[in-house]
Amino acid sequence: MFSRGGAVRSLIDLVMQHTKNEVWLVSHSSMDHLAEKIIERCHLARTNESQHFRRNVIWKRIVRWDHFADGFPNIFIDDVKEMAGKDVMFLASFHSPAVIFEQMSVLFAIPRYLARSFHIILPYFATGTMERIDKEGQVATAKTLATLLSTVPLTARGPPQLLIFDIHALQERFYFGENIIPRLTSAIPLVKRELDILGHKDWCVAFPDEGATKRFASHFGDTAIITCNKIRKNGDRIIKIRGGE
Repeated sequence: MFSRGGAVRSLIDLVMQHTKNEVWLVSHSSMDHLAEKIIERCHLARTNESQHFRRNVIWKRIVRWDHFADGFPNIFIDDVKEMAGKDVMFLASFHSPAVIFEQMSVLFAIPRYLARSFHIILPYFATGTMERIDKEGQVATAKTLATLLSTVPLTARGPPQLLIFDIHALQERFYFGENIIPRLTSAIPLVKRELDILGHKDWCVAFPDEGATKRFASHFGDTAIITCNKIRKNGDRIIKIRGGE
């Protein structure tokens, strides 16, 4: 929904908000392209601004994401003795069930190597839309994944923090346990900023359902709003458009 450049800017704000010297950025192999962009922007920021107010962000490509012949992960983390006392961030992607287990294995390992603090950046909470059940027998997998993430070990500074963009429902923050701190943020301000830069006055914003309209429409002021209402009839799903005047 938002540009890769906007995502990079938002993640940079997160990794550079403190004043101490060094933070390690570790990434899953599927997120290496984004990690590289973050490091480039961080170095540019340190060049253009006083280094006293910017962290030295180091991209540590220390995880070997190998697999055994049967497909199970064969993971090795280099330089673990140097991790003690470091602030570590992990750029994750749960885009497929096939990659969740290998990343969870690393998430469990990093605090045990005495990381000073641990931030997990998970831009997309993949099971977020399955957050409730309509009849007995359904499984709310959003709760399952939240429970799994809540078992990541504590660090020297306490619970790890989990950053998620635009989680499907805000009440999902309460699905997580006491051993992790979910930080729910939004990319909507980035979308609004990009639209303002374009300068068009005749655009409108479409939301996929009533819930999204109630949650985000206030960000767009007097802009025309379209809501796509889903109606189920005889097993079919019909989309009706409302608004846009």
